[in-house]
Parts: sequence; C-alpha cells; structure tokens
Amino acid sequence: MAIYWICPHLSKILQGQVPEAQVFPAKCEAITIEEARERGLSESMIEAISKRSYPQQPSAYIVLNVIAGQDRGLRKGDMLCQLDGRAVARGSDLAVPFTDVVEAKIVRDGTEHTVNITTLPSGDFTFESAVEFCGAFIRRPVLSCRLFFIAAVDGQETRDESELLDVAKTLEDKQEITLSVESKDGREGRISGISGIRSIIVQTNTEHFPTCQIVRAGFLYEVNIVRSDHDRAIESVDDI
Repeated sequence: MAIYWICPHLSKILQGQVPEAQVFPAKCEAITIEEARERGLSESMIEAISKRSYPQQPSAYIVLNVIAGQDRGLRKGDMLCQLDGRAVARGSDLAVPFTDVVEAKIVRDGTEHTVNITTLPSGDFTFESAVEFCGAFIRRPVLSCRLFFIAAVDGQETRDESELLDVAKTLEDKQEITLSVESKDGREGRISGISGIRSIIVQTNTEHFPTCQIVRAGFLYEVNIVRSDHDRAIESVDDI
C-alpha cells in the first residue's frame, strides 16, 4: 500500500482506530493517448501521464458512469487527469482507500476543470448475509449492482431473504419452479439480451446446488446448508 495513502491516518492507526476504507465512485475505462489528445488532454498532462506509466504504454481514463447515478463531482464522459496532484496513468491510480474527498483535474467537453470528488464507503459494497439458491448467488442490492431481483417463486412473494428461505424449505429435489424476475425500477427484466422476460423456469438440485445461507462473522463468512421440509420428512421415515 502506498505510503501517501497511510500517512494522513497514522495518528488514528496509532490510537488503535481503523480508518474506514473508501472506493472511487465511478466506473472508468482506459483510452489511448491519441484519443485523449483528441478529447482535449493537454501536452503537459500527456507528459505527466507518460512519465508515471513508464515503462508501460501510457493511457488516459474516462468515466463510463458514476455509481448509482449520484452527483459526486463527476459526469459520464469526464476524462481523469490527476487525483490529489498525482497523474492518473493506470487503474491503480484510481484507488482512494482512506480519503473521503479527492481533488481531481478533469477534462470535460474539451475544457480542463478542477472538481472535488466524494468517495464511497467500502461498506456499501459488502453484505452481512446472502443466499445461494438454485445455483444463483442472491444478495441485497448494492451501489455497484442494481440489476434484477427475484420477486416471487411459484407465485409466492419473496420480498426479502427470510421469505426466500421459507419458500426454499418447501421445495423438493428435482422440482421445477418458476422465478418471477423484475428489474429494480419494476420494469420487466432483460436476461441474456432478451427483452420481455417476466419469468424463468429452473429445477432444484440439492446434490449439486443446495440452498445455502451465507452469514458474515467478523472478517469471515459462515455457510449453512438449508434443508427442505421434504428432506427432513424423508430422514424421519428412514429413522423409523
């Protein structure tokens, strides 16, 4: 970890405090220096990026989208030149582990600007619990993943994790079930590029894809297999 990330927080670390890690609030893509020059990147900035990236081929970075569409000082299409005075020449330069706000030089619509960018707490990207169901990993929506959710299983609403587990406990092995899949804003889902899909049919398989509940325990996660009521009934009969 770079020393300039740690120095501002040494006093907290020496006092036994753990600084909260932060995440850069945008998805970015590398472009060539030629493309960057056409977009208005100055020759002095190109020189700074080239020096920082040496001996690798220099690249510039543009913003594809701002996470969760939040106004954090960035816009789609902005080209990143510097963060806190350091040229942005590679993906690792976008790391902002313990900084709430960074000063950035950007090129927007061909003109250079200086903006303050508000970062995101890394806790927004973690989860306390999740469920593996029919081979799918299901968790609460986070800022970096707001696509589709399972609204119902065989017509039974699954508004949260506990309701999904309750339904899973009623299912038999090798049973075909229908999942109602909806997008976050309630519009019908798009799966594998196919529009208009409101439901998909899957089959349970307790041998290869058992239902599991994954729960955070400190820095680790515990995985608990969820047994169906049907499996428990079979085990009871076998015991007799």
